[in-house]
Parts: sequence; C-alpha cells; structure tokens
Amino acid sequence: MDLKVGDRVKFLNEEGGGVVSEIIDDKTVNVTIEDGFDIPTLKSNLIKTGAADGEAQGSGAAPQIPDTDPEVRQRARQQAAAKPVQPQHGMQKGVYLVFQTEAGKPALTGKLDVYILNNTDYEVFYALYPEQGGELRLLKHGLLLRNHREFLDSLQVDELNRWSSGMYQMVFTDQTKEPLAPANDKFRLHPKRFYKEDNYRSYPGWNSPVFAYNLTRPDLLPKAAEVAGDMISSAQEKQTGKVVSRTAIIDKHKTGDNEAKVDLHIEQLIDDYQRMNSMEILNTQLSYFRRVLESALINNIQKLVVIHGVGAGILKAEIRRELQEYDYIEVHDAPIAEYGVGATIARIYQQ
Repeated sequence: MDLKVGDRVKFLNEEGGGVVSEIIDDKTVNVTIEDGFDIPTLKSNLIKTGAADGEAQGSGAAPQIPDTDPEVRQRARQQAAAKPVQPQHGMQKGVYLVFQTEAGKPALTGKLDVYILNNTDYEVFYALYPEQGGELRLLKHGLLLRNHREFLDSLQVDELNRWSSGMYQMVFTDQTKEPLAPANDKFRLHPKRFYKEDNYRSYPGWNSPVFAYNLTRPDLLPKAAEVAGDMISSAQEKQTGKVVSRTAIIDKHKTGDNEAKVDLHIEQLIDDYQRMNSMEILNTQLSYFRRVLESALINNIQKLVVIHGVGAGILKAEIRRELQEYDYIEVHDAPIAEYGVGATIARIYQQ
C-alpha cells in the first residue's frame, strides 16, 4: 500500500488509528495517534481512510487529532527525535525498561520517563503487563523495530511502585536468523536500585542519564527447534496429569522444591564467548544473575547457590553487593567441600 505523510489510517488488528507522520522505510511508517505519540507500524497492518490532501476516502468527516497537554507533546517530540536510537555502546544487546531522568535536574529530583528499548538486531513483538493491585494488566503491546524505543509512562520517584513488578512476553523476528523461542517471564525491580545514583548512566541518543533494566537477551534464548521436544513432552505430561511450568528462568536451575543453583561461568551461559572482553563477560554474568535472582524471589525460592568462581573476585563482590540490598536475604560462603571457594549461598526469608 502506498502511503504518504499526512494520510489518515486505521490499525488493522486493533482499535484506533491516526495520521502518518513519517515514512521509515519501504515497509514501515510512524503513525501519530490521538494522544500525540508516534507508533512505528508495518504498512501491511494499516488501512488508509483518508488522503494526505485532506480529501476523505469514504463517508464521514476526516478524523482529527486533538491538541494534547504540553508535557505530552514535549515527550512525543523527544520520542520522535530519538527514532532510531543510536547503538547503545556499553549496553549489552537486549530489550530494556529504561527510566530516564529529567533533563537538567539531578537524578531522583525530577520526573522519570519510562521507555521500552530494543537494543538488539531483531524486530520484537512485545507485550508488557505491570502488576497493579496484585493483578497483571496489559499496558502496552506492539512492534518494536531494531534500535528503537517507545514511551510508556512518566512518573515521580515516589510512584516507582507502578514498575516494581510485572510480566513481559516477546517474540524476536529476523528473516536471516534461525527462529528463537518466545521470551515470557516475570520481572521484579527492587526499589533500592532506583535510589543509587551510580545506576544512572549516559548513553548515545538520550539527553539525560538513564537507569536501564535488562528484561531479556536474545542471545540467551534457546532456538525454537530446541524446545520442540519440550513441547511434545509437555503435552505428554499433561495427559498423565502432571503440570510443568516452563516460563520462569529459575525453573531450569531448581535443585529441590525451594532450592536452586546457578553456575555463572561464562561457558555455561554463552557458546561463542571467545571474542568477548573481560568487561563484556562480567556484564553478561551479572545480567544473568539478576534475572535468576528476580525469578527466584518471584517463585518463592528459599535457598539460591551462586557459583561465580574465584578469578579476581570482582564478580563475587558485585553479586554480594546486590544481594545485600535485600533486607530479607542472608549471604554465606558455600561449603568448600561441596563447591570449593568460588560459590555463595543466598538464604531468602521473604514472606
């Protein structure tokens, strides 16, 4: 379908529509919706309802996009100007929740704008379900292009509980790569992370420091073919009355009903790590540890053994620093006879 800037369109697979504000490429355009935000959308998912010259196609008056609140317009301009986002040097490939500080103000003194960022080489179909009042509620879903971001929310620091926990679903697509299994898991953000200024860093394309929380990394997901056998096994288990959860990352590390063990040696996480430098390896290990810990907290794990090795001691120190942020976690050296000197035990006493 031939579209031009100014054409009025409706979404094919969901309610609503807007006006084409930008031609991104041969397949994709930005659509400005009623609240003033731009949504990157495939042309194949749009229906043209009015021409750019103002002459409506079909019956009825042409839909109008009303004026929006000045703050909303400012965020929309900021969002549009950042598409696509520059490659995020120093940030691992992955899909992130990004909390951006207010420009010109010290961290934690102004508002935080919340984005979802696709810092991968894939296109991502996503759905986000923040937990509100003990229930998971769909906030946003759609297509996120490579190196693009979408605005989600704006909040004060004392409103961070809106993003303290939730669930995500993601599908990574790329015609040149082998299909990946979908990513589907819960997340939990400990409030103390937001109050540490060194967690806010500057990245290309952002005009103020941000706190970037990695939801999922495509290079840590199994290939779709690898889980085909699991799907068959799952169907057989259900026929016998067994119910097995395969969505939580902690499941593959469980060693008992309320116990789990994770080995963070890089060869256990990634096959092709020979070209990674020491900082990239450390960041990969810490990112995976955080995901495992948060999944353990959500799924009521009471004992988590973390095998980090000895090395220079940096990984161990970082792991213990993060564990000590939780008032209800006790940290101990693991028994040398069982794990050597390169492991830590976290005992979790949350209610």
